[in-house]
Amino acid sequence: MKWKKIELKDYYNEYKQKYTNPKHTIIEQEVEMMESMTEGQLAEYLAENFSDY
Repeated sequence: MKWKKIELKDYYNEYKQKYTNPKHTIIEQEVEMMESMTEGQLAEYLAENFSDY
C-alpha cells in the first residue's frame, strides 16, 4: 500500500511540472531557495533583488 502512495506522489509531481504555469515553478524554486538560506543570506538576497532604491 505504501509504495502506491509514493508512486502517486511521484506521478503528481511529474504532472505538476509538465502542466503548470512556468511562473509557478520559478516561484516555488525561489521559495525553496529562500527557505534554505540563513537570515543574513536572505536579507542580502532581498536587498539585492527587491530593493526599490
